[in-house]
Amino acid sequence: MSMGEIINVILCVLSFVLAAISVITVVITLKQNNKMLESNSRPYVVAYLVYQEDPSHIFFCIKNFGNTSAIINSLSINPEISLYKKTCNDVVNNTMLAPNQQMHFLVSKENKEKIIYECQNEFSVVLEYKDCCTEKVYKESYNINMEYIMTVLSVQHNKSNYTPEQNSLHNIERILDFTKNSNM
Repeated sequence: MSMGEIINVILCVLSFVLAAISVITVVITLKQNNKMLESNSRPYVVAYLVYQEDPSHIFFCIKNFGNTSAIINSLSINPEISLYKKTCNDVVNNTMLAPNQQMHFLVSKENKEKIIYECQNEFSVVLEYKDCCTEKVYKESYNINMEYIMTVLSVQHNKSNYTPEQNSLHNIERILDFTKNSNM
């Protein structure tokens, strides 16, 4: 083989290697783009509890924070929360949620001390739902910390006869009182 033929063979091999690397890079990029598109367009359904301070109520809420509709396949909460003498799973099973749609269920309308006494510190949630467009099934598992809900996530109603500063001080006092009472 002449020197020119050897150089041509080396150039052909290098061209093949570079082409293979380019194809592999394109495939990896397409897979990453597909994952990003899916994460941007999929539903994100979350179950949570909300405490409303005045009057004292606890609501069980389910909301779709995603960009496509979702159908809830199953929901289990431990310990069980009773909604209208049915379990959560009986109430929300096969329910469709559009993007940003939410459902609220009244769980308790007792006074705050009784709610704190009766509620567990933590609820475990297992939520399974599917994307209405792609039929892909998602399963989420997480815990709901009731103490956090009662202090930080409580819906605070401003008193109409208070100034904004007085309402702020009232809310701070409420959170500090709860923290002090829950540590006893």
